[in-house]
Amino acid sequence: MSSWLDFVSSILCHCFLIAIFLYTILPVIVKFMPAAVAQGAFLNLLCIPKRFCKLHLPQERFKIKRVKNHYVFSGESNIGVWHVAPHKEDDESDDDHGSLASAEKVILYCHGNAGHRGFGHRKFIYEVFTKLGYHVVAFDYRGFGDSHGWPSEEGVVEDTVVVYNWIAQQLLNKDCQIFVWGHSLGSAIATQAVLRLQATEDDFIRPAALILESAFTSAAECITEYPLAKYVAKLYPGEWMTKAIENALSRKQIHFMTEHALPKLSCHVLILHAEDDPKVPFKFGRKLFETLSEEGVSFPGCVTFVAFKASHAFGHCGIYKHPNLPTVITEFEDKIGEFSHDMKIHRMEL
Repeated sequence: MSSWLDFVSSILCHCFLIAIFLYTILPVIVKFMPAAVAQGAFLNLLCIPKRFCKLHLPQERFKIKRVKNHYVFSGESNIGVWHVAPHKEDDESDDDHGSLASAEKVILYCHGNAGHRGFGHRKFIYEVFTKLGYHVVAFDYRGFGDSHGWPSEEGVVEDTVVVYNWIAQQLLNKDCQIFVWGHSLGSAIATQAVLRLQATEDDFIRPAALILESAFTSAAECITEYPLAKYVAKLYPGEWMTKAIENALSRKQIHFMTEHALPKLSCHVLILHAEDDPKVPFKFGRKLFETLSEEGVSFPGCVTFVAFKASHAFGHCGIYKHPNLPTVITEFEDKIGEFSHDMKIHRMEL
């Protein structure tokens, strides 16, 4: 009898402590510690310590061929960058590295939150790009991986612009096309960076296209759908927690208003989204496409939306696995070359 009472008492005690956290401590953190909420947006601390990552040794640590590590100075931060050269069928040496100076097409890859430039699926999508003949430049925003500093919306966008400028400065081929690819949080960062880059001087190499994978409309709208935040918010009356999180993000100047920025762009746009994405719901990608394709919107570029069926079970990070993704990229590249306003809106399902 005594052991049973002890068990029940222990359960009640744990429930009481959880209730105190949820209804006292957590609201105080959200309301008075906006930096903690901002960390929830970036999750840059959710990463193996950099001394174990060895990001400066991408060939040895991550088994990536034809890659060089660089560091680029951005503001007060030193940004870690990989340049992965295109795949060659007859390439027998991992050390042989193609020059960025003579590149004909480059993808600047902006990764999502958490981890680093070699984390998870990221190194596998680089391989998809290099097999298509692209030079790939992947980097870590300030506070991620081995890059110094601490992330903010302004800071990570600045880092992206700086790395893009670094690419442009390396190029001797001024006809080179630079595609900016963003995944998840990286899609919002990439959009803001392209918006800044298109306002540069006339002789500058502007982005040829923006490619958004698993993109969201805005930080405030996304946070209400993010799995953990979504369920925690339901524990509070009305929209109190949702509004408190939105206010905390706003106080840290984290907005990532992709939906508002996209119509201001002058480059071509490709949107990719899996129907079963559990972190950034499919409806966000569809809404971004509708923002650019709805009647009355005079968007100057080509807009393509590709939906990946839920039956593939790609989720948030698995689109790179689709065997037709290389075809999608190649056909989009061809559409840019043959662009006319009679064929500017495209939608397909895979």
